[in-house]
Amino acid sequence: HEAFVAAGRGAEADQLLEAAAGGPYQDAFYHRMRGRSVVGAGAREEAEAAFRLALKGFEDAGYRLEAIRTRLLLAEVIRDEAMRDSARSQARALGAWLLAGEPLPEAGIAVRHGGERLVTVLFADVRGYTELARRQAPAELADQVAAFQRWAKQEVERHHGLLDKFAGDAVMATFNAGGARLDHCTQAVQAALALSAKAAALDLQVGCGIAVGPAVVGELAEGANPSVLGEATNLASRLQAAAEAGELLLSDEAYRRVAEYLGGQGLEAAPRELSLKGFDEPVKPYGVKT
Repeated sequence: HEAFVAAGRGAEADQLLEAAAGGPYQDAFYHRMRGRSVVGAGAREEAEAAFRLALKGFEDAGYRLEAIRTRLLLAEVIRDEAMRDSARSQARALGAWLLAGEPLPEAGIAVRHGGERLVTVLFADVRGYTELARRQAPAELADQVAAFQRWAKQEVERHHGLLDKFAGDAVMATFNAGGARLDHCTQAVQAALALSAKAAALDLQVGCGIAVGPAVVGELAEGANPSVLGEATNLASRLQAAAEAGELLLSDEAYRRVAEYLGGQGLEAAPRELSLKGFDEPVKPYGVKT
């Protein structure tokens, strides 16, 4: 249904929706399908009502990642240039600042002379890549990795981040590279959760690491990609390597900044203690199952 809607094949999408009506799938997923179908026709109020029913269903069932996806769809519905203040507030409450009409400060940011910033660094990596390479044809695996990278870019930019680099099936991103945001850690967590959910649609499991700290942001050579140098980068990388499949590991400072947000989403964080290469003392991160 999502594929038909995205391709503009509304008649076929409506046929699937009609087939689901009244059956065992007439639940939160059905309401989300219905919202997707009517939003393209401009029926914004009907779409909003459908997404709200879907959101309540997912939250009641404890489907946290589906609830996150539905919140973003709901935020898109209530976005327009003449958005009421109440609608903007709803979008912000949903954690969709860009959809609420906020500018993207990192878009076009000049980091050549960026200097030192307090940043959040995210590393994400596909788990079991070697096993996948053994089981799948190279072309099929390449398609999966390409989709993963495309979604990573979308989610990082949607949440005001700067995509630093791809390394095969791994992603590095920095949030608050422009030094203008206060919610950069929450944005990084939201991007990681969304990316993990999208990767799951490809039967891929992702491990993520997030750390907060000061870093020097800028181009170290003429024409080079922006570099982010600091302990937070190293720590986020080590946490990602230690994360289990489907886990987000947060440094203690990152967790302190997002604990209230995680609680509001019904996500539990379990304390861990790890000995990481390059760190003299044990690190005590918090693990969140995505």
